[in-house]
Amino acid sequence: VLASRAGLGPVATDWLHDKATARLGRTCARLMGQPEFGGFFGVEYGAMAGLEAARLLGKPSVVAFLSPHHLFRDRWMIREYEKHPDLLTAAARKLLALGRARDALRDCEMLAGTIVHAASRLTARTLAEAGASPEKMVTVPLGAPAAIAMEDLPARPLATCRVLYAGTLSVQKGAHILLEAWRSVRGEGRAELHLAGENLLPARLLADLPENVHLHGNIPPRDLFAMYERSSVLAFPTLCDGFGMVVTEAFSRGLPVITTVNAGASDLVAEGRNGFLVPPADADALAERLQWCIDNPSALHDMREAALLTAGQNSWAHFRDEFKRQFVARLKPC
Repeated sequence: VLASRAGLGPVATDWLHDKATARLGRTCARLMGQPEFGGFFGVEYGAMAGLEAARLLGKPSVVAFLSPHHLFRDRWMIREYEKHPDLLTAAARKLLALGRARDALRDCEMLAGTIVHAASRLTARTLAEAGASPEKMVTVPLGAPAAIAMEDLPARPLATCRVLYAGTLSVQKGAHILLEAWRSVRGEGRAELHLAGENLLPARLLADLPENVHLHGNIPPRDLFAMYERSSVLAFPTLCDGFGMVVTEAFSRGLPVITTVNAGASDLVAEGRNGFLVPPADADALAERLQWCIDNPSALHDMREAALLTAGQNSWAHFRDEFKRQFVARLKPC
């Protein structure tokens, strides 16, 4: 996080993250030998040492996959790079090359764990297609932050429709699709697009943006949650995402969302009630939905209560209870 904020660039930041992940893995493997630890829980790419230590000691292990299988991810990313070759920057090319060896390790982790946790039905399906055993899979969507009170929702629609994008401005997150869609909506004087997050897109995509587009860069979580409350809708047009925490964060502030069927958090989206689903990599479909939000502020505002209720029904307490239930059910046969 500090490296990213210091502007070291994606490759240097990735290198530091990789070293820290390896160090954590070695520490976990060493600790597994202590009697007070009865099992191991690790996250994909960083879990192999702990998984192997648990196996040798006869202890159960869980590996959590927060992302869809890499073959599914690659299909969408390669397709997009083929359509837009200039999106494949030098940094993106370097990280893709590094990712091939890392993905092979993820495949080993997928097979090594006693139990595999998938953060969404999308992730579970792609792992099963790649060879993970459904018999050892638990699928539990990630939880939402504590929701604000219903009485704290705004009483009326905002005078200007404020569309918020939160997250890294990258190809995988579909930020370029959002910028393309926004250029075709009719919202002069009635709508604004606010983008919060580090930019990884080529500079040309941010050139000559409409005046109603505002770039905020990285902002602290407290400020981001305040932006959720001051917005009309969240746009998260990801090409491929194992979950998408920004969706549940938005729900916790009573903010409806527009996302794609390739977001794991789409499990929680009830079409037309707390948000909308659009096809991934489809700027026209996204523009059409954005235009509806701009043209129907009252109907969009009426979705806030359902968004807030969704967060309350999918809290971290609910996640823990459901994970424990499925974990115990899967562990018994082992």
